[in-house]
Amino acid sequence: MAYTPPSGWVEELDKADLGPRSSAFHRDEHCSAVVNPDRLRPVDKPYSAKLCPTCAKRSH
Repeated sequence: MAYTPPSGWVEELDKADLGPRSSAFHRDEHCSAVVNPDRLRPVDKPYSAKLCPTCAKRSH
């Protein structure tokens, strides 16, 4: 079975927002961890964006 990456939202971040990451992947555009809602863009793959810890906890 092949891996199918999830779709969701990528938030472009300033380094001051959440450390050295430049982007965060959210499964939900209304995630409580979104820092800059105006910087969200829908994506069909997370690419190199790291999964948001809040979204990761909700997936279980």
